[in-house]
Amino acid sequence: MKVRIDPAICGSHGDCVAICPAVFDMDDDGITRVLIFELSGDLRARVLDAALACPNGAIIVEEGAA
Repeated sequence: MKVRIDPAICGSHGDCVAICPAVFDMDDDGITRVLIFELSGDLRARVLDAALACPNGAIIVEEGAA
């Protein structure tokens, strides 16, 4: 599974950071970023939860990778 954020629609709400801080972070300028792009194991479920919680739908999850 791979994950990325579409910066064009990300509103930097921080829900993803709250749900899965091991994968998502917000820098000093309020830009949300991905820390780990290829996921396996227990992080998968948390990233999917974060994607569902994203109010702008900016988290893109690609299944079948890694």
